[in-house]
Amino acid sequence: MQRAIARLSSRHRLAAISLYRALLSQSKVLPPDLTAPAKRIVQNKFRDARFWNGSQRLHLHFAAGYEALDLLDNYPRGEERVRKLIDNAVDFIKEPRRRPTRQIKRGRKPLAREHLQANDTPRQPSLGDEPTDTARPRAKCDGRSGSSNVSIFARPLPLSHLSGRRRVPVLYSAQRIPVLRLSPHQPAAISKMIRDRLAKRQRSIDTRDKLAEEEYVARLEDQWDKLLMRVGATREGGPKVSWADAIVDARKENMEKHRLDAEDRREVAGRMEDVVRRETELYEWEEKRKRLRLESRKGFSMDKEGWGIFG
Repeated sequence: MQRAIARLSSRHRLAAISLYRALLSQSKVLPPDLTAPAKRIVQNKFRDARFWNGSQRLHLHFAAGYEALDLLDNYPRGEERVRKLIDNAVDFIKEPRRRPTRQIKRGRKPLAREHLQANDTPRQPSLGDEPTDTARPRAKCDGRSGSSNVSIFARPLPLSHLSGRRRVPVLYSAQRIPVLRLSPHQPAAISKMIRDRLAKRQRSIDTRDKLAEEEYVARLEDQWDKLLMRVGATREGGPKVSWADAIVDARKENMEKHRLDAEDRREVAGRMEDVVRRETELYEWEEKRKRLRLESRKGFSMDKEGWGIFG
C-alpha cells in the first residue's frame, strides 16, 4: 500500500495553515517586546515541520499548537495560571542561550597562561626551513576558467607552472555561454558566472518583451492623438513628437546589446577553441616525449597498448 504524504493532503494543509494564521494573529496579545520573537518562533517551527510525515509526531505538535493557542486566547482575561506560563515563556525567550563549556580531558593539565604568553614569541625562520602554505600568495580566481590569475587565453603553460600533470581543458556551452573548464570538476566560480550571466540575459529578454507591449500601446496613443488633431486639438511638443519614438529607440538599444553580446560570445568561443587546440598539441607532444624517454630507459619500444617488443 502506498504511504500517504501529509503535505500533499488538502485536509492536513488546511488544518496547518489555519493553526499557523491563528497563532500569528493571537501573538498580538503578548507584550510588545515579545510579539516579534513569538512570531519568529511560530514561523520557524512551522518551517521546520513542513516535510514531516509521521502521524504520531504531527499529532503531538498539533496538540502543542492548539494548547498554545488556548493560552494566547486566555491571556487577556488575566488568569493566574496562564499569566505564569506566559511569564515563564517570556523569561525563556529573553534569556540568552549559552553554549556549554568544553570539558577538559582527564589526565591532561591545562597550561598556565603565563607559560603560553612567554612562549608566544614567533620563532625566526632559518635557511633550512621549508616554506609554509601561509607564505604563498593566494591566487585569484578567473570567472571563466576557475583557474589562477593567469589569463586563460595565455595557455598552454609550461609544466613548471602547473600543480600536477597537464590536462586538456574541456570546452562546452552552458545555455549558449562558452565555458572552458580546466579541472575535472566544475569550480564554484564558473557556476556563479553562469548564473549571473543567465540572470542578466533573462532581464534583457524581459525588457525586450515589455518594450514590445509598450510600443503597441504607444502607437495606439499616436493614432488617438491624430484623431484629436483632426478636430482641432493640439499636442504638447508639436505634431512631430510621437509616443512610440522613445520606445522604438529603447528597443533598438536593447537589440544592439543582444547583437554585441552574441558577437562577444562567438569571439570568446573561437579563442577558447584555439586554447584547446594548443593544449591538445602540447599534451600529445609531451606524452610522446615521455614515451620515448621510457623506451630509452627500459631498452624496448612500446606499442599502443603500453607494452611492446624488445628492441
